[in-house]
Amino acid sequence: FTLVWNIKIRDEIDFHSLLLPTLIRIGGLVLVNTDELILGGTSYSMGVDKSLLLISVYSSYLVFFNLINSVLNNIFGSLIFSIGSDTGGDFSLIKSEKIKKALVSSFVITFGTFALIALTSPYVVNFVFNANNKDEYFSKITALLFGFMGILYAVKMTPITIYKIQGQWKKYAFLVIFEVVINIVLSLILVKYLDMNGLLIATIIAQTITVPVYFVEYYKLSRQVKKT
Repeated sequence: FTLVWNIKIRDEIDFHSLLLPTLIRIGGLVLVNTDELILGGTSYSMGVDKSLLLISVYSSYLVFFNLINSVLNNIFGSLIFSIGSDTGGDFSLIKSEKIKKALVSSFVITFGTFALIALTSPYVVNFVFNANNKDEYFSKITALLFGFMGILYAVKMTPITIYKIQGQWKKYAFLVIFEVVINIVLSLILVKYLDMNGLLIATIIAQTITVPVYFVEYYKLSRQVKKT
């Protein structure tokens, strides 16, 4: 019995086309990780103990809400795969009926997540992290801001899915970089006055600015589907 590995790279792959998706991934990592660096740097003047406390509280919230975001990413990733698996990435070959079903599914997931986060997150997080230790940093306001940030993320996933299906990496990369720049600038300003809530508000503002732009492409696709 001989096992033969037939591993080769297709000739038609253009490695330059991988640059934009890579930049998008880097932008996402920057967007997620710079907040803690900014928080640690600005709170260091308050003392090491308070700085570490703020970072640990912020990280605790991130663990909870990143779990929700991870589930969403897996669901939407499966959605993209199911739509494009039989088309070789050519969006024009996808049947309009399949797109309609995918869009309906994405809307159900989005607004289901909207309801879950909006109704439960302030109370669940406050109960889990602050049940026996009343701390000023574990507040319902902070949890609500995290929840609202999660809502924007969930809403944004539908048009982002469309960008990925269509392979419109240039538009997507521009929006990611634009959002990262806005978030970093606002975070550096607001964190001085509002601590970690300032970071959350900065992220919410950045996402609020970019979400309508994402949905422009979603609207175009919806019109395209109706015509087919």
